[in-house]
Amino acid sequence: MIYLILFLAFNAVAPIIIYFWGQNINHDILIFISAVTAVVSFHLLNLGQNKNTYRRVLSDSSIWLGLMKVVLTTTFMWVAGFIIPIVFTPFIFVFSYLGWPSFFGAIVMAKTTKNPLYFFQALMVAATFVLFYVITFSSYSLVKIITGVLITMLTGLSLYFYLRASKRLNLKGVNSRQVLAVRYWLLLLIPLALIAYRHEFNLISPSILGKGVVIGMITLVLPLYFGQLCIEKFGSEKFSLAMGFTPILTFLMQFFVVKADFLDVLIALMLALAIALPMIFTYLTTSRRSIVLQN
Repeated sequence: MIYLILFLAFNAVAPIIIYFWGQNINHDILIFISAVTAVVSFHLLNLGQNKNTYRRVLSDSSIWLGLMKVVLTTTFMWVAGFIIPIVFTPFIFVFSYLGWPSFFGAIVMAKTTKNPLYFFQALMVAATFVLFYVITFSSYSLVKIITGVLITMLTGLSLYFYLRASKRLNLKGVNSRQVLAVRYWLLLLIPLALIAYRHEFNLISPSILGKGVVIGMITLVLPLYFGQLCIEKFGSEKFSLAMGFTPILTFLMQFFVVKADFLDVLIALMLALAIALPMIFTYLTTSRRSIVLQN
């Protein structure tokens, strides 16, 4: 449980840190420094096993394919993480990115366990997203609405696929540190190529380097390390559901720190309730039956 709490806490804090420190930093440089920070940090955490990790990747095609899924979904999520906030709003990105996995997780749990709890969760989360799209996309053109719905759903689906691919790698004996050690190479190489092409290395000052490292630690290294541990402990589906609580923590913090829109908090609260209420109802019903049977 402590890993889940830390994961939620760091994800709530990360947008605030980026808001205050990342606004005046070139995006390619910020991504590059953050990715370097992540690659170095996870290789240090995996110290002594790095050679064995790459040897297993090269010798086992199933592990190689699994890691390719992890790398590609990670890169897509990061690209979407810049496109959606620029074309639409940061709220739309955070809510859909962290909210859609809870829907996909509930659907899979409903199918595998036959428990109606997850079916009701999926329905309530879907209803929340319908309201979310109606409210937040009402001022956009039809083309932007269609584009926005598709790209936000694909971003959330990519995160869910990443969680499943990571869990399958765990089952093959690849631990969280090994997955994270190789996850960011593509994300590192793409901005590196752009910076080299534009001759922008001179823009990396000691101040920007320091801020980039801190942003990388808070937005990539720490939350993803604890998130990877949660995948190992809870499984991809249950962790996907838990991620639906992140937007309410994020927007509550933004509301008090940077005076974010209260409507964002309200919609995020509805998502949290859509996940929590069926669980609370099931718990109360089970507890009442137990008391009746005991009497």
